[in-house]
Amino acid sequence: MQYKFRNFYKCSKCGHEWSMEWHATCDDRCPKCNTSISPTRSEDIIPKIYPKWIVPTYCSDEYCDDYPPYALIEITPDLYRWIQRALKARKSLDAARIQRYDYTPDWKASEIDSPTEDELVETECRIDYNLISVSDDDIKWTAVIKHTSVEFSTERIPLKEVKEAFKVYKCSKKNLPLLINDLKYNVSKELLERRLHA
Repeated sequence: MQYKFRNFYKCSKCGHEWSMEWHATCDDRCPKCNTSISPTRSEDIIPKIYPKWIVPTYCSDEYCDDYPPYALIEITPDLYRWIQRALKARKSLDAARIQRYDYTPDWKASEIDSPTEDELVETECRIDYNLISVSDDDIKWTAVIKHTSVEFSTERIPLKEVKEAFKVYKCSKKNLPLLINDLKYNVSKELLERRLHA
């Protein structure tokens, strides 16, 4: 069962306070004195549904085939805020790109071209480090296979796509249907569907 509400209670008889997650805003019994109590307040539990990309990778060594062919990338609000700060820093420093260590990607494999998330499998490839790189128009990740100098990177994700996906992420659930005809990118459309059915 997926809980939709966090209900808060304060017993009018003994003063005991507690909270409970449930699929409705409903009465509960005080765990101390068994009095039936209505919630003093309730909060919606918002499922953490972040934008996700399945991004092909490419390798700097044309003879290497041991690198993961895909990255599953889920951009959280914290990472999105950092990307926005990196863009401002890039402009003020007049730099081509801003980089930092970032272990967001789940490096994956698949026997299918253009796989869905369910068709991705874990890879045995061990990674030494990951760097995120933010330029004016896009972001990408670069990694090195452990104990080698073999470097591989994700394809670039356009920042326009990320911005649109976070417009969907931040939108209240009741207003999501208003976005349907405005969305250009599949990631945003998939995120909207996942949020509507959460």
